[in-house]
Amino acid sequence: FFQNIQLPVLADGLPDTSFFAPDCIHPNQKFHSQLARALWTNMLEPLGSKTETLDLRAEMPITCPTQNEPFLRTPRNSNYTYPIKPAIENWGSDFLCTEWKASNSVPTSVHQLRPADIKVVAALGDSLTTAVGARPNNSSDLPTSWRGLSWSIGGDGNLETHTTLPNILKKFNPYLLGFSTSTWEGTAGLNVAAEGARARDMPAQAWDLVERMKNSPDINLEKDWKLVTLFIGVNDLCHYCENPVGPRPTPWGPEKEGGPLGHGICSAHPTGPGHPL
Repeated sequence: FFQNIQLPVLADGLPDTSFFAPDCIHPNQKFHSQLARALWTNMLEPLGSKTETLDLRAEMPITCPTQNEPFLRTPRNSNYTYPIKPAIENWGSDFLCTEWKASNSVPTSVHQLRPADIKVVAALGDSLTTAVGARPNNSSDLPTSWRGLSWSIGGDGNLETHTTLPNILKKFNPYLLGFSTSTWEGTAGLNVAAEGARARDMPAQAWDLVERMKNSPDINLEKDWKLVTLFIGVNDLCHYCENPVGPRPTPWGPEKEGGPLGHGICSAHPTGPGHPL
């Protein structure tokens, strides 16, 4: 039933916070009660016929064992055979581009930049950029950061097997630097994203990124063209209930988040204010 939880919303489309604790993240007793009902129902349902959807606002009566089916359901008493695990799906893409050459000389303007001119990729952000849960084999793998598969910075395999921005760019420049591989922090490359990060963490990530580039003998910090992605805000949105929307600016609104974001971007720019060079 955890496969598809239908979160309750109000008539105006906003989340129904009556199911959550005051921090707006953890479920309150109302939510826990519905989870308990769903879990109990799941325990009595035979394998192969488990309910896969949980509507938190639905009425869920407590079901009962019957004389014909008095047992908690298990694989042996459900007459159920697990399906054969399918092969790992191929999420690659075809590369049909014909114009893939770099400029004759290093461009001096982004308006004259070709894909093959990009020498370095880097990324700032949160768990959406570290790719938590991108390819779990089982529930124990869910917390794993599959950085090599990250949409904006992953470089595992090639474009034919894994579609990521770096794997596309590697078709134009096979010597591309900075992308992440595997799941280890040591192979993160220039992926400085961190789970749980918020907008206020972007300046620190930007400084970390610049230090990594400065310490790389293969990167010319001043002359190499770099593609840096910054994707943040999910964890900030999760905290909106700490200061409900009102007539005054909230600590989670654009009035507040623009500051750290702007400072982070400037910190990562070689000529920007506050740059650590």
